[in-house]
Parts: sequence; structure tokens; C-alpha cells
Amino acid sequence: MRLLEIPGVEEGENSWGPDTALWVNGTQMANFRRDGGLEIRLSRRVIAELKARLSADRRVALRGNSDWAGFRFKSTADFDFLVEMAGRAAKVYLPADGTPPKPPPSGAEMARRKAFH
Repeated sequence: MRLLEIPGVEEGENSWGPDTALWVNGTQMANFRRDGGLEIRLSRRVIAELKARLSADRRVALRGNSDWAGFRFKSTADFDFLVEMAGRAAKVYLPADGTPPKPPPSGAEMARRKAFH
């Protein structure tokens, strides 16, 4: 999967459901939606930088004042766009000092997160 080829991206358990999610440095960065789309935690900074582009794109659903955006994809071009956005998001969550990223949470830590959500 091309999303797992993005530096720092790891597959892990989804904090909000039974599916898998994509994680960067211990932060859930993306999860698949039931309708086949993908939610990406772009960050408010990236959303602000790309606001005009994202707002005008029919494949994107912004969530008001949120770090997250929904993406729909049907074609290779759509998926290329989604991979570009996931790559931008991953860079936000990588450790700034170059240390190895934290793994996705599991076990008791994941249980705590699921209880919180």
C-alpha cells in the first residue's frame, strides 16, 4: 500500500473502531471510513496553508475547526492526491529532532484511548 511507503507511517489499531489506522510518531494520522474514503489528520496548519485548494476540491470534506479532513477517491489521480495529502500530514507528526518515531499504541494504552473516545 502506497500510504505505508510514506516515511514514518505505520499501520496500527484504530482508536475509534475495529479497523486499522495509520500512525506517525504515536499519533493517529489517518483512518478508513465505512464509505471507502479516508480521514486524514492534516493539522490546522496544513489545512490553513491549503484552504483554498482543499475547499474547492470535490474530493475533500473539511470539518470546520478540526485537524481532520475526509477524502473520497475513485481514480488513480484521486489516490495520488490522497497520498500527497497523507505525506504532508505525516511530515507534521514526525519528530522534529530526527529521533525514531514512537510506534502506534497497543495493549493497555490502546484500551485507554478507546475508552476515552
